[in-house]
Amino acid sequence: MKIEKTNSPVVIANLLEIVQTKHHELLPDVFKPFDFDSFKSEAEKTLEESGQTFYVATIEGQYAGIIWLHELPEKDNLSTYARQTLKIEALAVLPEFQGMGIGTELLNYAEQVAKAQQIERLLLANWLVNDVATFYQDKGYQTFLSYQEKWL
Repeated sequence: MKIEKTNSPVVIANLLEIVQTKHHELLPDVFKPFDFDSFKSEAEKTLEESGQTFYVATIEGQYAGIIWLHELPEKDNLSTYARQTLKIEALAVLPEFQGMGIGTELLNYAEQVAKAQQIERLLLANWLVNDVATFYQDKGYQTFLSYQEKWL
């Protein structure tokens, strides 16, 4: 397996389809169905922003997964100290490659990126209705904050 940076909006949109489709299936009143052109356009905009990077995992030349990293500098404020955070905006492994350790390798790669940039904190969010929470917990991620919401 090889992990490398990608700047291709087409590759990004294709690999993020699995994330959006899963979210739409779980919460159809919140998430829109996947639309390739919209995701490609958004990927183009995101690639122009500083601190946003996409890495893809390939196996024998085939795309297998993607991780989207976003550097978030947090300024010192009234209640918290300044710190650098690397947020995992999305992590996806195509179904035919799941269970092969690719998600774990992408997370490990994110840790390497953070350490190389002297970032001490990784952050990610996942919906409680999604079944991936135990995957992240098994990799050392802990729930730090939770939100409650009420739909009216």
